[in-house]
Amino acid sequence: MATIDSKGRLHGKVGNVVYRTVGDTRIVQSKAAKVKQTASTKESALEFGLASNASRIVRTAFFPLTYTADGGMVNRLTGAVLKCIKSSEEKARGERDLHDADLRHLEGFQFNRLCPLNEALKVRPTVELDNSNRLKVDIPAFKDVSDLQSPMYSHHCVLRLMLVAVNFREDYYEYISYIDIELKNRVLFEGREWYPEEVLPAGSLAFLSVSLHYFGPSGMAEAPISLNSKECSPAELLAVFKVPLRGEENTAESSERIAEATKRFPLNNYRGGEILKDLSKLRQQGEKKSAKSVADKTGVTEASGFVLPKGKIDVGRA
Repeated sequence: MATIDSKGRLHGKVGNVVYRTVGDTRIVQSKAAKVKQTASTKESALEFGLASNASRIVRTAFFPLTYTADGGMVNRLTGAVLKCIKSSEEKARGERDLHDADLRHLEGFQFNRLCPLNEALKVRPTVELDNSNRLKVDIPAFKDVSDLQSPMYSHHCVLRLMLVAVNFREDYYEYISYIDIELKNRVLFEGREWYPEEVLPAGSLAFLSVSLHYFGPSGMAEAPISLNSKECSPAELLAVFKVPLRGEENTAESSERIAEATKRFPLNNYRGGEILKDLSKLRQQGEKKSAKSVADKTGVTEASGFVLPKGKIDVGRA
């Protein structure tokens, strides 16, 4: 219902039309119509929420690299996680999370695309996971001093490898290990292998990041200062892979590991399990409606009560 004020102006709603006044301006708007979402649209929205939740956990685990990320990093990471989940060949929508996903779409993800790691560091480390769930990383030697690109005023940098395990189903992420390797400008690097002693927790997802941290003289103190910024801070997810289970013996090992873990953190406010339940419920409702629709169409024929007789039919004589 609309009302008329002392100045003869309408305020309120008449049908689908809304009258209002802002300052000295009279505004007439049509009321927004309700948008009816299909079951498929609702499922897509829920799965996007699942990817967004998982992406937030990854960003939390790698927070040291997100301070100098580019402005679009959050959306790009969510998009990459969603692509991983959608590419899953193991399970259908509503049953799958990042543990079922094709993780290759996360490999090579740049936290700052303004300065990609592959442009700042010309050599490419290789990664292997052995049968005992231990990681092995091989960093090739430099062929030329130009294999490492550095910003102005930098006299050296640190190549940091950080290994993080995330388990969305058991509600934790854990810092497994890291290593800092000093690289000097205009000096050839001889190469190095990194073989952490820590065993990755079975059933988890392992994320290995590689980043460059530049340092230069402060001019006031002996300690060098960090030169990383949003304009120059190369960091990448080099490898992401599923850590396999190794049979019944793994259960005891996992329990023992949980008791001893000191670098394990809960996935605060992760709603993946709830979202999967909502997706499952939505799919079940859709299947019931579809079955009811088929039953209703079949019932129209049965309701007529007409059944064709069998055998010879005597139609009589005129």
